[in-house]
Amino acid sequence: MTARPREPSAALRAETVIRPAKPDDAAELLEIINLAYVRERWLIPGPRIDLAELVGELASPQSAFLVAESGGAPQGTVRVRWAIDDPDASVPQLGLLAVHPRAQGAGLASLLVESLELVQPTSAAFTASFLERLVFPELYVDAYQEQVDGMRP
Repeated sequence: MTARPREPSAALRAETVIRPAKPDDAAELLEIINLAYVRERWLIPGPRIDLAELVGELASPQSAFLVAESGGAPQGTVRVRWAIDDPDASVPQLGLLAVHPRAQGAGLASLLVESLELVQPTSAAFTASFLERLVFPELYVDAYQEQVDGMRP
């Protein structure tokens, strides 16, 4: 059974602030990312990212992070990266989409993906493509599962 993305409620939208990440967010984002990726530990051993790597990503001109805050505390994040040497650099790469386990299932990841338009207004085609994968995950999850099954020992 595949999980369906949840449409963010009006209450979630009202109580959540989406903002660019700051260098001071690194420790909290590190915790959120590594907690969110615990289920993939069999595939990616150890932490998903370490502090030095995250600080480097936060400082990189090729990437931008959004933070979803509720109650004054970060609850989720997403990274967008542009390939400087890519001839089609207008198409960003989404990564490190993570929501703290206590906030999962409410639509926060969907809200973060929607907010990518704040990072780069020309990313409408990318956002539509990614949202299509969220809305019709069975088209993508089955192919992904086949790849993952082939990697298991």
